[in-house]
Amino acid sequence: MDSKITDIYMKMLEEAPQMKYKSLQQVYDESVGGNVPPRRNLNILLGEEVEETSNKDAVKDLVTKLVSIGKSGYLAADDILYLNQYLDARSSVPVIKKYLYSKNITEATLTDKNAIEGIANILQTNGVAGNFVDYIKSPLKFTSMSRSGNLIDIISGDLEQYDIPKSVIVELMQFEGTEGGRGVGQCELGLATLFKDVSDRDDHGDLSLNGEYLEVKGSKARLGGRDVAVAGFEQTKLGQLAVNREFEGSPTKGGLKYNIAETIVNLKRLGTEDGALKDAVDEFVKNNYSDANCGSCPTFSDLKRVRIYLETCYYMNYAIKEKVAHFIFVNTGTSKKVGSEVKTPTANFGQYIIFKAGDIPAYINSRSLSCSTITSLNVYPSVGAPKIGNIPDEQAPSD
Repeated sequence: MDSKITDIYMKMLEEAPQMKYKSLQQVYDESVGGNVPPRRNLNILLGEEVEETSNKDAVKDLVTKLVSIGKSGYLAADDILYLNQYLDARSSVPVIKKYLYSKNITEATLTDKNAIEGIANILQTNGVAGNFVDYIKSPLKFTSMSRSGNLIDIISGDLEQYDIPKSVIVELMQFEGTEGGRGVGQCELGLATLFKDVSDRDDHGDLSLNGEYLEVKGSKARLGGRDVAVAGFEQTKLGQLAVNREFEGSPTKGGLKYNIAETIVNLKRLGTEDGALKDAVDEFVKNNYSDANCGSCPTFSDLKRVRIYLETCYYMNYAIKEKVAHFIFVNTGTSKKVGSEVKTPTANFGQYIIFKAGDIPAYINSRSLSCSTITSLNVYPSVGAPKIGNIPDEQAPSD
């Protein structure tokens, strides 16, 4: 019924092309002295149930009233926008809400905000709630994507036929919050909202891809806790070798900081025997990346290869320990102008890599994946932005 009202209303507007528009707010102000409470935001409609009505006379009266107001010149552009969004929301929001429930996104998904309200409000305020309802009749499948590319470009290429602009996709991907003390980062709820085979998980982890654990990592994310240090590093085998060789770390507020890869290479350069180094590095990996199962470091003299080994241990430890079936790393970099809180996506925003645990060694070796420096004060550093041009050609896409 709402769509019929909209059609009649728009026809009425076409029949009155010479209107001198006056805002409804202006009319109300003139009638009651100007102290009119602001109209409610559309997003409060979210919890309302839509009742079907068979009262055709009431609908007819409403249309007649709209025609009368329109011909009187009391409808401004913002009124037309508001009415259209209102009618669109009445029919679209319940469908969107039901769809999000099916993706395990509810009012309780986030603890700091209403996830359903936030997502629906993005669609409503951009005037594409009805368009989105059409899209979710046959949404994209995550499993149909290539192993790398630009997430925003791929999604917008499909949503273009529904007149949903790229800016809306970016907003959905930037929608984030907190859940039970952990951050729900960018792209997590956006992926669950836009892909047919992705949903939010009930328990530990980010998302579910056809029932399997899908881990989402944005720029500067970590594969573990923040600023996790090696307890008593100078009492470990590697720390003792460094002390005995009078090789000191960099002084910081948190104590001496040792760059682990550089420490290993410098100890080798200073004449430390391979056997002692092997025992020390094996102990470091066992104590900090116990689930990695990467074997021993293949060299102690090549700094690049030592770094690749340590980073591989770091990544593999997380993948195996957390039982992650699939990863997607997304560039979520943004910038802010001085004095502004608006986050503007950078040029590479949306670039992604999809991979499994078995892909990690080759992807790190090619530098498709990387991380910040592993130190004695930070064994779980932030991961690097995915480099989509570096994926080895021989690697098959993740299923």
